[in-house]
Amino acid sequence: MAHTLRLAPPAEVLALIARLWSGEPHEAAKHGTIVLRPHQRSALERLRRMLREQGGALLADDVGLGKTYVAAALARDYERVLVVAPSTLRAMWHDALRDVGATGSVVSYATLSRGGGPRERFDLVLLDEAHHARTPGTRRYARIAELADGAHVVLLSATPIHNSRRDLAALLALYLGARALALDDDALARHIIRRERDDVPTERIPETTAPLRLLVGDDHELLRAILALPPPLPPRDAGSGGALVVWGLVREWASSNAALVGALRRRLVRAGALAAALEGGRLPSRRELATWACDDRSVQLAFPELLDVPVCTDAAKLQLVLALHERGVRALLQRARASAWTDAARAQQLRDVRALHDGEKIVAFTQFADTARAIFREMRYDAGVAVLTARGASVAGGALSRSEAIARFAPRASGVRAPRAIERIDLLIATDLLSEGVNLHDASVVVHLDLPWTPARMEQRVGRSRRLGALHARTAVYAMQPPASSEALLGVEQRLRAKLGATGRLLGADGDILPGSTMPDGTTPESTMLESTTPESTMSQSIAPVNGVDAGPVTITDEKPGRETEGTRVSAARRQELVLRALECWRGKTGSSMAEPRASEIVAGTMRASASGLLALVREGDEYRLVAAANDGEVGDDTTLVLESVRLVSVPSDASSDAASALETRQADIESALDRVDRWASRRAGVLAAGADLEPRTQARKLALRRVASIAARAPRHRRSEITRLAALARQMATAPYGAGAERALEKLVALDMKSDEAWLRRLGDFGASRHSTANPPSAPRVEPVAILVLVK
Repeated sequence: MAHTLRLAPPAEVLALIARLWSGEPHEAAKHGTIVLRPHQRSALERLRRMLREQGGALLADDVGLGKTYVAAALARDYERVLVVAPSTLRAMWHDALRDVGATGSVVSYATLSRGGGPRERFDLVLLDEAHHARTPGTRRYARIAELADGAHVVLLSATPIHNSRRDLAALLALYLGARALALDDDALARHIIRRERDDVPTERIPETTAPLRLLVGDDHELLRAILALPPPLPPRDAGSGGALVVWGLVREWASSNAALVGALRRRLVRAGALAAALEGGRLPSRRELATWACDDRSVQLAFPELLDVPVCTDAAKLQLVLALHERGVRALLQRARASAWTDAARAQQLRDVRALHDGEKIVAFTQFADTARAIFREMRYDAGVAVLTARGASVAGGALSRSEAIARFAPRASGVRAPRAIERIDLLIATDLLSEGVNLHDASVVVHLDLPWTPARMEQRVGRSRRLGALHARTAVYAMQPPASSEALLGVEQRLRAKLGATGRLLGADGDILPGSTMPDGTTPESTMLESTTPESTMSQSIAPVNGVDAGPVTITDEKPGRETEGTRVSAARRQELVLRALECWRGKTGSSMAEPRASEIVAGTMRASASGLLALVREGDEYRLVAAANDGEVGDDTTLVLESVRLVSVPSDASSDAASALETRQADIESALDRVDRWASRRAGVLAAGADLEPRTQARKLALRRVASIAARAPRHRRSEITRLAALARQMATAPYGAGAERALEKLVALDMKSDEAWLRRLGDFGASRHSTANPPSAPRVEPVAILVLVK
C-alpha cells in the first residue's frame, strides 16, 4: 500500500494519536441544575461515542462515582427515554431527570417481572443496577429485551457480574444479540467504561481496608440437628429438594439464629398447606402452594377439590412422609430457640463496634429480614438504633417511613436538616434493599451481618458509604463471621473468592471487599480482641482477619501502594482504562493541534525505548483502533499488547524541537513497521469484508437464511428478478446486528406462515429497516494506518 510519510517529533505523534483515538473534550459541565465533575463529563462523551458506534454501552464505574447523573444528562439527547430501576430508586430517578432538564418514563424491574410496563417504542433505554437483568430465561429479561428493541441501551452497574462472565454477556446481548456470547474479554471490554476511585484523584472518596471479622461462636449440635432433618414432601411439579432445603436452612443459620427460626416457621406453614390439600386427596403445585401459605404463621383456607388440582392416588403414603418431616421441623425449631444466645452475641459485637467508633454513623447489612429484626430487638433500647426492611422502618418509639429513617440517619446525604438529638439515628440495621443506589455517605462504618453469595453484593453494601461528597477519609468495614461449622459446609468464602476471580478477569475487582489477612495498621489480630459471652462459657471473640488467600487480579504500576507491578494480571476493562489514561496524559504534554492526516498520509516518528516495538493508530471507516507489536512479534489490537507498548512510551519534555533530521535516519525502521501494520490491516479488512462480525449465531437467523435461499431457488421465471432483489435485502436483514429483543421477534417471523413467499420477504426487509438497519448497507470499511510511533531499543 502506497503511503506518504509526514515525519514528526514523537510527542507530536503521540498527541495526534491521543486526540484522534479518544476525541476532543468538549462536554459542558452544567446540565440543568447539576454540574458534572470532569470524570463524569468524560464518561458522558465516551457514552455518546459508543452509542453511535455500537448501539449500547455499560457504565461500570466504581460504586459512588456518580453514574446516575451521567446517564440522566445523556437522556437530554433523546426524545423518548425509559429508565428501568429497582422500585426503591424510582423517586430518585424522577428527581435526577428533573434536575438535569430531561424527561422520561421510569418503571421498576418488579413491574416488568409481572409482565407489566409500557408497550411503546423508546429511543433510549437506561437500566439502573443492570445486574437485575442478567438472567435471560426470565419474564423480566424478555420484557426488557422487547423494550430495548430498536433503542440505544445504556447499562449502569458497578457490579454487573455476580456469578460468571455469562452475566455480562447476557446484559450486552440486550443490544448486541447472541454475538455477545461469542466475544472474547477484549471485545467485551470495548463496550465497558470502568473507572476506579484511584482514577479520579481530584475527588474526595473514602479509602477502605479489608473487612475485619466479628467472631460470634458456634453450635455444632444445632448443625447436626439441621443435617438430620427428614426430607420434605415436594409439591407436584418439583423434585425431592431435600438437600436444597437443608442447604437453605444452614445458609439462614449462618446469618442468624432468628433467620433459621423464621425459615422453620415457614416450613411448618407450608407443611400445613400440604396437609390440607392431601386431606382433600390433592397434591398442589408450587404456585398453588404459594397462594395458600400466606406468611410464616397462617394458611389461607382453601378447597383443593374446587380447584383444578389433579386427584392424588397415593395421598396416604405422602401424608406419612409429610408427617415425619413436620415432626422433624418442630423438634428442630425447639432446638433452634435454645440457641438464641448467638443473636445476643451478634448484638453485643455491634455494640463493641459502636464503642470503637464513638460518634460515627454505622450501617449494618443483612440478606434476611429476620436477622435485621432480631438484632434490632436485642438493641432496640440502645440509643439511636433503627431497623429498615421491606416492611418499613422502626425505632424504639415505633414505626417510621423509609424516607424518614434514611433522613434521620443520613441527613447530609439526603439534603435535609440534621434531626434533633433525641431523633438522631446512628446505627441503621437494614436488609440489602438499601444496598443499591442510595447515598448513605454520612456513614463511615459498614458491617456485614452475614456474607452474601456474591462479592458484588458486598461491594454494593460498602459503596453506600464510599461516595462522592463523603466527608470522612476512611470507611471502616466489619464482617460478622458465620459459625465455623456452617462455613465448612457451605464454603461461603471460597465461593465468593471464585466469583471475585471471574469478575476480576473482565472488570477488575478490589480484593479489599472480602475479609483480608492483614490489619489496616499492620498490627496482629490479637491486638484487636473483643470479648463476648455465651450461656455455656466465656469465649474469646475477636475482630480478626480471614486467611490470606489472593482475591484475584490486581492492577499495575500507578495503582494503590503495595500492589504488584510487572507481570501482574490486569482485567480487560482495566487495561483499556490504563491506555486511555496514558493517552490523556500525552494530549496534555503538548499544545499541538496537528491536522488529521490526509488520505494515504501517515504521521510517523521514532522514539528510544527500553524494548523495541510499535504503536499505531488505524482508521477503520469512521472509527479508530490502536494496534501494537513488541519486538518482532505479530501486530495486533489486543489490549495486553497495546498496554505493553504504551508502558514503554516516555513523552519528551521538549515537544517542539525539530527532530526531522534525526527521524530521517530511522526511516527504514518506520517503513518496516508500516509494512507489518499494513499486513494486519489487510487481514482485518478481509474479516470485515467476509462479514465475520455479523455471522449468524442464532437458530432463527440460520433458519431465516435457509428460507430465503429456498424462496429464491423456487421463484417463477417471470418474478425471478424481483424476488432476487427482495431475497438479497432479506439476507442483509437476517444477518444485520440486532439485540436480544429483535432476535426473539425474528424467531416468530421465521416461523410465520404467509400467503406468498414474496410477502414474507418484504416482511423480513421491513423488519430490519424498522430497526435502523439500512437497506443498502455500506461496503466493508477501509482499514488504513494514520499514525505510527516506532520504538527503537
